[in-house]
Amino acid sequence: MSLSSSTTATSNSSPAGLLPTPSFNHVITVKLTRSNYLLWKAQFIPYLRSQQLLGYVDGTINCPPKTITQATTEGATQVSNPEYQIWLQQDQFVLSLLLSSLSVDVLSQVLFLTTSFDVWSALERMFASQSRARIMQIRLQLSTTQKKELSVSDYFNKMKNLADTLAAISQPLQDEEVITYNLAGLDSEFDPLVTSITTRANQMSLNDLYAHLLTYEMRMEHHNSSLHVGGPSANSVARSNRGGRGRGRGGGRGGQQRGNSTGGNQVQNPHEGRPACQVCGKFGHTALKCYHRFNHSYQAEDGHVAAAATTNSYPLDPNWSYNRRPRQAEHQRKVL
Repeated sequence: MSLSSSTTATSNSSPAGLLPTPSFNHVITVKLTRSNYLLWKAQFIPYLRSQQLLGYVDGTINCPPKTITQATTEGATQVSNPEYQIWLQQDQFVLSLLLSSLSVDVLSQVLFLTTSFDVWSALERMFASQSRARIMQIRLQLSTTQKKELSVSDYFNKMKNLADTLAAISQPLQDEEVITYNLAGLDSEFDPLVTSITTRANQMSLNDLYAHLLTYEMRMEHHNSSLHVGGPSANSVARSNRGGRGRGRGGGRGGQQRGNSTGGNQVQNPHEGRPACQVCGKFGHTALKCYHRFNHSYQAEDGHVAAAATTNSYPLDPNWSYNRRPRQAEHQRKVL
């Protein structure tokens, strides 16, 4: 088969009517940046394949010659190749799709390339090493991720997302590999389940693994809750006893207060807590600091004396008489 005929067959297999331009933005939702090449490629290739356009970017649909030789009555002459016009139209359409899915930073690197194959090749060269590094990074994450404080659901979904990412970039893992990674990250409390799964004769699917993990987790939670039934009850009793003792003391005080009252509202002494002077009968200082301590002619007011005598805050000094004259001082005068 000649180049011209093969190109014609390929061009006819991808007519312009198969290009649903409005749906492209809904299918390719991720623009290519410097860090998401694998995800972008995983979206872009299926779209091109569904529209029979993948050959334009991978080079399997070659560019036909621009002109062909045509025999006339006057001899052979060069005329425009209609197949080239069809190919150019399709290729420029794919090129526009590519460029519209690139971020500004990446677009600046391929701005002057004119065919979809050239742009695709440049992107692969640009991100090839990054793709290999990303694959190694995901595999390393799978081998080092630990369940720890995560729930079974969160842990399993995290591991499955990593495995799905590898599958999306054409590096799928077998179910046995994913199961091995999941079991390796479990805590020691899952050892009975790990032993049970690794010694099975038949192969287990990922869905079965997830169901077994959930069942085992619920069983452990039920067992732990049964072990701690006595703990909360004992704490409740202790709190109840402490509360009872506190209320007993409070009740005693309350009863004493009610016993001291005369049936109405209890009158609180405004001078309670303040010292009463046994010389002048006033509150706020003691006899040792009173200005009238050595004034033998001073006579305190009767109201102050009564108030000082009834206060419960500070007992009266037996060495002082209620007429505010120290007995010891009178004795000294008699001796003199």
